[in-house]
Formats: sequence, C-alpha cells, structure tokens
Amino acid sequence: MLLASPRGGAGLFLAALFEGDLLWAGEKGEAPGDEPAGVPRPVPCRRILHIKAEKWKAAWYLTAAPAESVVRDGARRFASAGWKVEKGDEGLFVAWRDGSGQVTVKSYAGEKDTCFFILATGGGM
Repeated sequence: MLLASPRGGAGLFLAALFEGDLLWAGEKGEAPGDEPAGVPRPVPCRRILHIKAEKWKAAWYLTAAPAESVVRDGARRFASAGWKVEKGDEGLFVAWRDGSGQVTVKSYAGEKDTCFFILATGGGM
C-alpha cells in the first residue's frame, strides 16, 4: 500500500492492489466494517472505506470536525483505553500497547470536510 499527501496536506493519494471488491460508502451511507484497534472514533464521523489485509486493517472517515480535533480527541481516547500515544507531524499520532501492535491516525483538512484514517498493524487490529 502506498499513501502520499502533497506538502500542505491539500489532498490525498492512495495506491494499493487488492483482490476482490472494495466497498465504499455512498454520498451519505457508511461503509461496512469495524473500528481498527477497537477504539471508539475520535469525533463524530462516517466511515467511507474499510480494508482488512493479512497483517493490517485500515478505515477512512469523513468528518466536519477540524483536523486538530481528530488528533487531540483521538489521542485522548487511545490514552484512556490504555495505549501509549506519541504525537507526530501536524495531523498525526501513533499509539501502541504492549502485545497489541501499533495504530497510526492521520488527518487531512479539506475544503469542506476533514478526512482521516486509522491504520492498525500487528496485534492492534
């Protein structure tokens, strides 16, 4: 999987190769799936895509909340659930728990909405 964002976070590019169909949400619906790492969503949002692979699981969400809220509230929720949290570059944090793998959360502020993803690897799925 390749994930890239131009400088300034104005857009997002994801390239991946999958077997089978990807189930995207419609204009108002929610994509089937679950929350990677089992931690509640950091802000009110809707899941637009959920992908599960052999060694990782990811979900993409849209929200009207600012990107800063996604990181601040998400980091707080993971910490409350017993995860160690480290904030990275703007719009990013990483969380881990002994024996539970790692979770990465990245948010991108758009013109109308904020898009963010949660990627869980290892035992964090």
